[in-house]
Amino acid sequence: MKIYYAHSKRIYGTLQEAQEREFLKREFPKFTLICPNNDIGELKNFNEYLEIVDSCYMIIASEIDGYVGKGIFSEIARAFSNNAFVGVIREKENNLS
Repeated sequence: MKIYYAHSKRIYGTLQEAQEREFLKREFPKFTLICPNNDIGELKNFNEYLEIVDSCYMIIASEIDGYVGKGIFSEIARAFSNNAFVGVIREKENNLS
């Protein structure tokens, strides 16, 4: 089963992205993690990302300052429409949860 890691392009290649990816791998070791930055790359059409979300059992979103952007919101909405599980990564007392 696959998990889609939905996160802002603003954190691509950053320490935050690396920490969140490691957190997800640790918390969901039996799942294949799909990180758009590392596993997909730049696609021509946003609908192609949504098609990948369609193939996932779960989507985990990353917030920035308590918000998600339009693209992440669209990915979450698509996951909900597919009855997929949806979660969010939050920093809590210097730890991810």
